Amino acid sequence: EHLMRTITVMLMLVYGATAYAEPVAESLTLPAGKVHEACVVMQAGDTLEYEYTAGQPLAFNLHYHAEGTVMFPVAEHDAAAEDGVFRARERRHYCLMWTNNGAGDSALRLRYTHSPAL
Repeated sequence: EHLMRTITVMLMLVYGATAYAEPVAESLTLPAGKVHEACVVMQAGDTLEYEYTAGQPLAFNLHYHAEGTVMFPVAEHDAAAEDGVFRARERRHYCLMWTNNGAGDSALRLRYTHSPAL
């Protein structure tokens, strides 16, 4: 991972990119029956690296809204921990979303980095 970030920074410097995306990290308690979203506007070719851990399995998805319909590039599924990389195919407002369908509150630690296309 460190090598990949170093290569990305070097490529951005070579090709004139002015900024490197900094990771966003959150640590929170997600009450039972509640939702938490982290949203970013992405251009075609941008990447979103994400990872999270939770105190119990949460319903997780990555989605966007298009003409009144919710589209799921990462389909909703239950997991207590996950990491992944998503590459946008088009300019959209994308959201990572966690839903606590459990009976009790859950800790949620998440981290994501939105990197512009080179």
